[in-house]
Amino acid sequence: MKITSIFLILFSTSLFGQPPSGARMTAIADAGVAIGDIWSLNVNQAGLLDVDSFSVALDHQKLLLDQKISASKLILALPFKNYVLGLGFSNYGFDTYKQQEIIFAFGRAFGPKIAAALAFHYHQLTIGAYGKASAYSIDAGLIYKISPFLSIGAHISNLNNHSFGENLSFMALPLRIQFGTVYLASQQLMIAAALEQNAVSQAAFKLGLDYRMIKSLCFRAGIKTNPIRESAGLGLLIKDFKFDLAFISHHSLGFGSQIGLSYEF
Repeated sequence: MKITSIFLILFSTSLFGQPPSGARMTAIADAGVAIGDIWSLNVNQAGLLDVDSFSVALDHQKLLLDQKISASKLILALPFKNYVLGLGFSNYGFDTYKQQEIIFAFGRAFGPKIAAALAFHYHQLTIGAYGKASAYSIDAGLIYKISPFLSIGAHISNLNNHSFGENLSFMALPLRIQFGTVYLASQQLMIAAALEQNAVSQAAFKLGLDYRMIKSLCFRAGIKTNPIRESAGLGLLIKDFKFDLAFISHHSLGFGSQIGLSYEF
């Protein structure tokens, strides 16, 4: 566990600021920049405008590399008229390394085609040998619905370029820019794609598929480059209740599983 902990602390320098998204987004390789969903709070907050009523979602992720490493999230979304409020709490890590985050998002629809949002993040990081530090970041997102079948989206994370204090200066909050699109090829098939660029790594391309076999059951798959990461999952819809399951393969952290539950009141 000690070796694993050291590895993860070092490896997280390139991942911090990108907490795991919900199981649905994970299953399609996080290519949901133009998708409207409660889990858009973690990908592009403008997508929260597609939430029709007060909704609650829970998510939990486990890495098979070490069962002590986990991530959990709670999300609330409250739409009213042409606006939406989003609130999220997340926790990731293990005994000697913990990330905690609070997200508050505010979005507005400008007619039936354009949605925009801002999000404010409070980050707290604790590393046993280095201590504790906090930081703030701001996101901005936009989704434009070209037609009922095609949408494009853009999102910027940490546009204020904030970072942790001197004692944890190596744990950066990188500026991250994403552009994406989603195409409803049929009533059964959705295709999502996104391009991501940040300040610490090469550009990554993401592609995800969501296929609805029957009205209440979806199968999903995705792939991401730089580094290569494969994912898959399924979704079960029962009236206002949604159950999502995802499996992910990571080149450094091994295999992981993720489960998500959401309910729309």
